[in-house]
Amino acid sequence: MKSERKRRRMELTDNSCGMGTKPGSDCVIFMSAYKSSYFTKKIFLLLKKEQKAQDLLNKHHVSSIMTNDRLLTPEGILKIQTSYNVYNQRTFFEFELYNQNDDIEDYDKFIEETKWCLSLIHSVEMLLDPSNFEASLFINMDSFLVFISDKKFQVDPLVFFMNEVMFICFELIDFDSGEPIRKENIYGRANNYNITPISKIKFFGSDEVLINNKRIPDIIFENVNSLLEKITRGRLILDKTSYLHNLLVITDSISNVTTYFQSVLGEKISNIKLDNISTKDTYDYYSQEYLGAVIIVNNEHRSEVLWDVQVLEILKMYILLNQIVSYDLTLDLKRTLDEKMYIDQLLLMSRAPIITTKAIKNIQLTESFEKFKESINFKISYLNMYSERRKNRNALLLNVLLYVISFIGSVGTFQILQEEFNLSFKISFIVLTSIFFVLGVLWISLERKK
Repeated sequence: MKSERKRRRMELTDNSCGMGTKPGSDCVIFMSAYKSSYFTKKIFLLLKKEQKAQDLLNKHHVSSIMTNDRLLTPEGILKIQTSYNVYNQRTFFEFELYNQNDDIEDYDKFIEETKWCLSLIHSVEMLLDPSNFEASLFINMDSFLVFISDKKFQVDPLVFFMNEVMFICFELIDFDSGEPIRKENIYGRANNYNITPISKIKFFGSDEVLINNKRIPDIIFENVNSLLEKITRGRLILDKTSYLHNLLVITDSISNVTTYFQSVLGEKISNIKLDNISTKDTYDYYSQEYLGAVIIVNNEHRSEVLWDVQVLEILKMYILLNQIVSYDLTLDLKRTLDEKMYIDQLLLMSRAPIITTKAIKNIQLTESFEKFKESINFKISYLNMYSERRKNRNALLLNVLLYVISFIGSVGTFQILQEEFNLSFKISFIVLTSIFFVLGVLWISLERKK
């Protein structure tokens, strides 16, 4: 009995927990990814005083933070052990008290709210190559209210890191009606709440309504970034950040998938290619650059589909965002080539199921992927030419220096000849200078032509 009060054990054989979507209802998940050119790979939770941790979490409207091996809460810290059975596709999680004087029951609320983290980890382990991908940090941020035009929405955010990218997922609920945003509410750019500025924001538990004209993902990003910077005492600083937005729609029916994608993306796409990526009869899955759509056929595995498809959409965003960073933020040739080779390696992911392979091939067929690929190749060509030009310039400067040294050496030789054979130094110097000058002019003109 005592040991049971010191630890909790959970098992996932499918994704039966996390974001929920009831049969017959739509689920629209707004997704954003942020990657910085500077990122500290190892994250240490350095807070030692529980009161300090509580104040900091409350200030940033965060209830808990989960890493690979611990869960930081206002009540204290729990240790986490994870094991994954690849053959049976089962994931086991065990929570254990960091302070043995505490009672595990005091942490039940925080363990319960980590279920979405466990579901995501389970899907990542099943669908992605574990040698290349790791979901490593999860932020349980409190819900808050935003005001857009004359409407009020509740934002339910989930924040996590995969490798060096921060992913933000959130659902929107109409606060007055209590109904979540549906698939028909996101047609066109004007109704894409990833990129729509808000007018005001209000956090639950506070009476203060703040004027704010930023976008919802940026508000969440800045809040989490500020928290992590303080928790890691400056070891984690996200600077020069690129970002990418995406929409994921989960529904029971779409009358015409092509027409729906064109309506949501807000433009007529003549060459859009939509293939069903799903390898199961329980759902159909279509994905393009900034939109993924899942049509549920069998509601029995609805929650499992929700998390598996999110991971595949995350993979799409991860690859496209790395292409953007490689082109926009990476300045030197070596890093650009390294980033390109890394992306190519991901596309050849060997230890992945068929649906992941199909998703990767689908990503490669998108217009955005091709555009970024061409841009990166152009950048590499430019950097190669720039590098060759610098090499030629440096070689020219070196040759000029050697030319001057040769001239000085020749003058010294004539001084010796004058002393030994009584030759006129003046005449010899004039002849030598003329020869070097003429040859120098010819050489410089040839170099300029090159």
